Amino acid sequence: MNKQPPDNPILTVVKSAKPVNKKVQPDRFANRLIDRLGIVNYRLVKIQNVRNKDSSAAADIQIPLFLTGCCLIDYEIISDDGLVENRYFVLIGKTTKGHDLPPIKVSTEKFAGMAWPMQWGNQMIVAPGNGNKDNARAAIQILSGDVRVEREYRHTGWRLIDGKEQFLTVSGAISAEGFNDNIRVDLDKMEQYRLPAPTNEVHQFSTIVRELIGISRKSPTIGAVIMSAVCRAPLANLACIDYSIFLSGQSGNFKSELAALALGFFGDFTSRTFPANFTDTEADMLFKAHQAKDVVFVVDEFCPAT
Repeated sequence: MNKQPPDNPILTVVKSAKPVNKKVQPDRFANRLIDRLGIVNYRLVKIQNVRNKDSSAAADIQIPLFLTGCCLIDYEIISDDGLVENRYFVLIGKTTKGHDLPPIKVSTEKFAGMAWPMQWGNQMIVAPGNGNKDNARAAIQILSGDVRVEREYRHTGWRLIDGKEQFLTVSGAISAEGFNDNIRVDLDKMEQYRLPAPTNEVHQFSTIVRELIGISRKSPTIGAVIMSAVCRAPLANLACIDYSIFLSGQSGNFKSELAALALGFFGDFTSRTFPANFTDTEADMLFKAHQAKDVVFVVDEFCPAT
């Protein structure tokens, strides 16, 4: 009777190996230690060497930096409004019980102050003690590692990106090469500035243009002026626009509807969703006008207080 050779442990491991599941993401909150700062059981800690009072022996102890959990930087955002670039961290967190906390966005200027954990309420408490805030900040940055950096544009209109002129709206960017929805645009409350991917429906577009131009049979110049504003706005880079159009008329003459038709060429607008009105502060209105680059921007005279 032939004797079976003993199992080779290496072959046993090879035979039992399974394909790598690329969809499974590593646990970023797993226990680990870097430069005596680490995560232990979902708690951010500092390892400190302490000498025993009764003997000459010393031992490492864990000093908690957060009492109720830990957090890490998920990714960094460069927010670009065309004039100024601001940086933000998007942070993710877990409680000591392993519960995920919703992501929060913190400016890099406010990050070092360590007051931002209050955005998570009582679920993320910074430990008291001298230097704990500085240690917690350093631990978060060190343990987060190399995080990805995303650029976020804060305006519409033309922008030179990767050597190509691209037209930005909340949905993405349109260039000579087509539509790119990987470009991130954030306009806060003006998210209606949203263009779809271009189509070849030239006939449909020309029909809409003719209908807008001929919207008033008695005063054909009204439609012509509105359509001219639509066509002129994206050309602001070629020649400065130093004028505006004021729609005047009695109540009920559909002024708001006419303005909404012009806005409709740049997004999903109605007469109830104008980008600005007289309830905005002067600073808000100026910033919105700055964000609405190369598009029609409407300010409604609506003001509930009057």
